Amino acid sequence: MKFAQMFSGAVLGAVFANAVASTVLPIEELKRYGVADPDSQCVASAELESNVALATKITPLFRELSIRDNTVGMRDSLIQSNTIICLSDMGYGGLYLNHINSLLLNPLEEHNYYNENYEHVKTVVESRSTGEVLSDLIHEGRHKMQIDKGVQVTSLYLAQDKALVGKVMEADAYAYADFVTNGTPMLEGFKAWFSTDIRESYENGYLSNSIDAINRGFIGSVAIDFDLLYSVGELPDGTNYLRDSDVNLLDDVYYGISNANQELWKVVEQVESDALNVQVASKNDANHKPQP
Repeated sequence: MKFAQMFSGAVLGAVFANAVASTVLPIEELKRYGVADPDSQCVASAELESNVALATKITPLFRELSIRDNTVGMRDSLIQSNTIICLSDMGYGGLYLNHINSLLLNPLEEHNYYNENYEHVKTVVESRSTGEVLSDLIHEGRHKMQIDKGVQVTSLYLAQDKALVGKVMEADAYAYADFVTNGTPMLEGFKAWFSTDIRESYENGYLSNSIDAINRGFIGSVAIDFDLLYSVGELPDGTNYLRDSDVNLLDDVYYGISNANQELWKVVEQVESDALNVQVASKNDANHKPQP
């Protein structure tokens, strides 16, 4: 997912008029993610592959995956699972929703303008280029392939571990889209992501989510399977740019918390520590209850 603010959409109306009739669309769930403008199109991947005459704005994007050596496997994965692909003005670039097997793309981009007093003056909506939308398709398709391997962000991890898994997934998806569309070497793109503001934004989101999860009673207890996490780096030619490199995911540059999020990290550490202490105390109390 490209970092952005999500918002719920309005009533769908004729949003899915162009959708494939045989596909069961999770409409209410898609509405939650902003797929609700009148020009939305949602099509199942298997239909995009089998119906060459299907005229949608998604069709040429999907066919691009067929003519690039490094995305044929991604296309096959989307077809095999019959992933729904939606093109809609959602307010953010792209998103893969594993729980409803849907990949969302935005063909538009908003530019907000402010005066010298930081007051909003106007918003200009422009069409994104085919290359930009294709890059999002590849980025989100890479996320699907990561999740298919079993790699995903979960509250079963402690906060810093959760953040690491999320950062690795995002850096890899960013690097893969850059690799396919611009030819940038995977390792170069992966490492570059960790020095961007985007890293700080995602990291902030993962840490904040951990506080919410702890407050709801979810305390991480599962250790990262690093063999599985390094499998994210597998490429279509059988190589693995992460395993074949000097990357140690426990180094501070990857595992550490950025300077911009240090204050938040202190709060997370305290909340997590308090929750773990309560958990240990509860177990001890249970173990020392007098037997009848």
